Parts: sequence; C-alpha cells; structure tokens
Amino acid sequence: MSKFPCLVCLILHEELSKPGQSGPFQPCSIEQVLQTIQCAREAGSAEEKEAILSGESLRDVDNVFRIVECADPHVAVSFDCLHANQEGMFGDHLFVELKVVINSIGFSAMPRWQGLYHFDNVFEMKFNDRSKEDDISKILVFASHGVLTEQDNCAGYLLLRCIRAYVMFDLYIALEVQTSNTITSGQEALTSLSVLLNNYIQKTKDRVKDPKNWEFLKNHTRTHVFDDILAKGATHVYNTKPNKKMHGPLKQSYQQQTNFKNVVEQILHVDHDQLSSQYIRCKIEEHADYVRLTCGDPNDPSNDSDDNDLNVAPPEEDLYIMVGSHQCPKSFEVIEMTHSNNPVFERFRIKINNFLNYTHVGRVLLDQQGVQNIQLNANDQVIEYHYLKVNYESMVDWCEHTDHLRCSPSFHGTPQYDYVIIKTENGHIFGWLLFIFKCLAIKKTALALVHPYDAPNGACS
Repeated sequence: MSKFPCLVCLILHEELSKPGQSGPFQPCSIEQVLQTIQCAREAGSAEEKEAILSGESLRDVDNVFRIVECADPHVAVSFDCLHANQEGMFGDHLFVELKVVINSIGFSAMPRWQGLYHFDNVFEMKFNDRSKEDDISKILVFASHGVLTEQDNCAGYLLLRCIRAYVMFDLYIALEVQTSNTITSGQEALTSLSVLLNNYIQKTKDRVKDPKNWEFLKNHTRTHVFDDILAKGATHVYNTKPNKKMHGPLKQSYQQQTNFKNVVEQILHVDHDQLSSQYIRCKIEEHADYVRLTCGDPNDPSNDSDDNDLNVAPPEEDLYIMVGSHQCPKSFEVIEMTHSNNPVFERFRIKINNFLNYTHVGRVLLDQQGVQNIQLNANDQVIEYHYLKVNYESMVDWCEHTDHLRCSPSFHGTPQYDYVIIKTENGHIFGWLLFIFKCLAIKKTALALVHPYDAPNGACS
C-alpha cells in the first residue's frame, strides 16, 4: 500500500488504524496533482524528482482525466456502502473478528421478518452475494448479546458494541432521504463507532493468537461519507448494491446458454426471453388471484395456506389496515379451551367485553356502529386471521410503505408471531402480536390481542 492510499485526502498509511482520531488531512485535487508533477518534471535530478513524487504517492504518468473538463477523479470517487461497509468493514473485518471470539450463534431461533433473509447458520457459510452480510449485521447483535457478556468476555463484548455502533452508522448513511438532523445524528454515530473501534484496537493490539491489522483503507474512507452526501446526495445514488444480484443470473446465462462467442447479443436474447416469461406468468397469476378473490369459498381450508395473502378484507373497510388468511368461525368458549395452556387467553371473552364497554377506544368502535353497550356470550362467534397488512407513511422518506405481519401458528412450518409498534392512549409501545380476530357482533372492526413488550412472559393482560 502506498504512503498516501486515500484518493480523497492525504492521510498517511500508518494513520488508517485511527479513524476519527487523526486529521483533518489535506484534500486531494487534480490541480494539486498537476502542480506536483510539473514541479517534479522541473527537478534537477532523478533522485529529487522521485522524492517530490513519492511525497504524495504519485507517478509521472499522464492521465486522461487531467485534460477532461470537470473530471476530477478525487472529487468523483464516492463512498460505496456495499464494498466499503457491508462487504468490507463488516464482512471482511468485524464479522471475521467475531468468529475468532465465538464459534456459533443460534441464528435459526431468530424470528423471521418480511424482506430480511433468515439464516440457520452463518459461521460455516460463504456467500457469493455479499449483500447477505447486510442482513447478518442487522440481526447479529440480537442473536449474540446473550452469549457475549461483559463479565465473561470483555473484549468480545466491546466488539459487539462496535458492531452495534457500525449498524447504527450504516443505518444513517443508507437513508434515501437525508436531512440536517439525520446527517448530524449520522456524524454522531460515526464518532461513536470510531471511539469504540479505537478502544477495541487498543485492547487487542497485543493479542498473540490471530493478530489483526487494522491499517486498511476501508477503515478510513467512512470519514468522507457525509461530505459525499452533502455534495452528491444520498448514498443510494452511487451505491453498487442494486445491480449486485444480477451477477448470478448473468453468470448462469453465460455458462449455460451461450457458446462463449459474441456473448453480449446472446445474453440479451436470454434476458428478453426471461422477461417475456415473467410477464406472462404475472398475468396468469393475476387472473388466478382474481378468480380466487371473487369466486373462492371463504370456508375453504385451502385459504389457510402459508402464502394466502390475497384473502384480504375489502379495501373500503380500511385503506390502511387489512386482515387476511381468515379461519373458520369459532366461539369464545372454543377459543379459550384451545388456548387453555396460555394465561393470556384466560377470561378472553370478558377482557374483550370490558375493552369495548369501558375504554375510550372501545367506546369509539361501538359508536361507529351505532351500538351503546355490548354483552358478549360464550357462544358468540369469532373469526381468526393469520395475516395483517398495514399501509403507513414512513417517517424516513414520507412515502407510503407496507408491512406484512404474520400471526400464525404455522407459517412455512414454524410459528410466526410478529412484533409491532402500537399507538396507545399513553404513547407508543412495542408489543407482540398474539391473536387477530373479528367478533361477528361487531364484524366491521378487526381487533388484535397484543402482549406488551415490557410485560413479563406468561402474565395475564
């Protein structure tokens, strides 16, 4: 590695292991490079010329970008979240360090979530698609915080704190809409990561087994990321991650469907055939979904399949919250008997009755349907749902997003009860979705039984 390895600033190689604690350094520019090369060419001897060039890690070579207008490579180079963070800082360094500390973590026990890859084991696996390491970093702290404790392994616990700080930093720089507040918070997360990482480096610098060299360029480039965001916009504009998953299909097309000559045209034909097939399949599935939605039997047991998200309440009921995958109606008595081993369902009918009659939210629900008071009986019917679709306005980019929540005893062969944020009369809380249902007595409104996140397991609520 050269004496000044960074293309953005003149940081010394030996300073790379001290991110955030050294500098600021002199920025690089094409004008400065041209000036240095010109000065070297005017030097009196070869030794003097070499000393001038090596002082900034340059070579006397003409570069085409030096004569192209508005083509300064030192300004154009940008922070790449995939290679610098997910594949670089985390995948090649922090995660590797964690493997030195512990041999295995119970990833298979982690709950599933929409859009997040579920792993059974990650310590023995290697990924061609390095973006999988982004998902690993998001769940790693939750999966290992019970294994790496400060009392049992001080260095490992500090490393876990570094990984958590890295995740927070990566979260801020990945935002697609940046504001002055998010940039300030991101800079604070970067400072926290730098401090914790320096503490870990100092604590493990004398380690004999599996020594680690932290003097690598990706340990420094993150210090420039917020300058890039201010100058060029959010990082997704210049991120290489979106096209990463295309490598596999292109490789497969090249190896299996070309003669290895003039491959560009052949791969384009393959790509066109695949897109045409996907379009035809999409139309077939849309028609099949329409038929099931309009002509299907709601009591058909096939409606309880893992992927039956189309059996959703009519859109006129609620534009933001819709339930689906409904089950056969059952009475309160049957439900309480079915869940007799779960204290949460003890006196379930009475709890629902009290909620509707004596809480502000319950009174509003009854008023909307013109009911003054309600008295639920043990034989009153309830329809259970295993799927909840929520449309909401994101506080990150102010656009509408959708959450697909599961509340099912068997989703792809395993129980799936998702976690939610609930708006209550006293503020927002975290909770565990246990039961989604409709009482036929007030059939226009779907209700949910939620276990508050701060309540003890097994307690009645």
